Amino acid sequence: MKAEERSQVEAKVGLICQKIQTRGGIENMKKISIVALISILFCVLSVSVMASDIMDPQIPESWFEAPKLASEVGITEFDESPMLADRVASGELEAVAERLPKDPPVVEPYGEIGKYGGTAEVWGTALNFGGDVRYLAPPDAAGRVTPDGADIVPYYLESWEFSDQGRVLTLKLREGMKWSDGHLFTSDDYLFWWDHIAHNTELTNVPPEEQTPVATLNVTAPDKYTVVYEYNVPNPRRDDFGFQNEFGFGVTPPAHFLKQFHPDFVDLKELEAKAAELGLNSWVDYFNRMRNDSEVHPEFEQQKPTLRPFVAVERTNSTLTFERNPYYPFVDTEGNQLPYIDRAVVSLANSREVAALKMATGEGVIGGRFTTQQDLALYKKNEKAEGYKTRIFQKAYGSDCGIQLNLSHEDPAMRELFLDVRFRRALSVAIDRENINKKLYFGLAVPMQASVPPTSKFYKDEYGQAYADFD
Repeated sequence: MKAEERSQVEAKVGLICQKIQTRGGIENMKKISIVALISILFCVLSVSVMASDIMDPQIPESWFEAPKLASEVGITEFDESPMLADRVASGELEAVAERLPKDPPVVEPYGEIGKYGGTAEVWGTALNFGGDVRYLAPPDAAGRVTPDGADIVPYYLESWEFSDQGRVLTLKLREGMKWSDGHLFTSDDYLFWWDHIAHNTELTNVPPEEQTPVATLNVTAPDKYTVVYEYNVPNPRRDDFGFQNEFGFGVTPPAHFLKQFHPDFVDLKELEAKAAELGLNSWVDYFNRMRNDSEVHPEFEQQKPTLRPFVAVERTNSTLTFERNPYYPFVDTEGNQLPYIDRAVVSLANSREVAALKMATGEGVIGGRFTTQQDLALYKKNEKAEGYKTRIFQKAYGSDCGIQLNLSHEDPAMRELFLDVRFRRALSVAIDRENINKKLYFGLAVPMQASVPPTSKFYKDEYGQAYADFD
């Protein structure tokens, strides 16, 4: 394997270093602990053990189902971070009970109830500047995958239901949930996407009704907290309605905010003039910038509201600062509004190597996508001196890299060869997975075919081990 190819493979491996560090008037811990989590590749290299063998026994049972509501667990009073309590006292914010949904969802903490305060020091590179802040809190998604990978349960959404053999999907939003600027999150946000983004030819090349293989025929809102999708064919997928997250080009944008940058609501000449002032080519660039990038690149006068636990508040050439979202909808089992951490400061490293060194010397809380398996020796070497431990975890999906042949190759002979299943099987058994495992991953991975992970209820040995033995 060439050095360049090896580097590309190694770059697929994520490494997260996490510690708790406090500053700014918060009492410092006497002993700082960093946890380095080294993710092993699935696919060419994968972990082929059953769910019962790798499931953390300390994971709360409640994580395997949708969050219960405060009323269901008897929570009637709510608390908040002192930094928010000060803003309430000054009249800047409403009381915490007014900022939360009508009946807040409850997340059971891992291990124990946390303490408010602290600043998370995060290092990143140009490719993920600010992105790893997401690791400081639970996923910001409409639905959440259960720890065993067996199901997806409601999270930001209250519920969903398929009908008409999967052709109709009905979403129920959490009543009273708010964006980070205090505006209600309602069905109007979905309708704004449908009417003014999905059906604007300058923003969407192919309207939803003409997309294949699944076309979205209509999106309606019977009431403020109900959204109905209608499809041309059964569509049991759960990602069309912004399941992964609410940022970027998802279908749940903050309508009240984005109307300021859309010609259906603002004079087109005014928008074009503002775009030119910002050095952008058109209102479309301006709209997409405010729609997609503003929360992680806050160089504009206004910032896009978010549902995430942290909101970008300041940016310099080398740092990006986040603060807690005062309207984050989740509470813990004692009624404390989440998250626990007040701030996160992301520092930009000049290179991947510099970021890795910052983590190894205890200067960072989280380093994710910029670290690779080759840094393992560095982290192990500095464990004792810096007071952290290096730990290995397994990714939650079954394939991270692989070889895909062009089955429609323009050369008829090559196309015929690639379409022959015997050739593809031969190619698979020609891969020396054990050798790759030994040389690149210290023998920590287990050879496996590209398939669903062993934790999934759909996993079968005949899938994971099909044509995976070197011969």
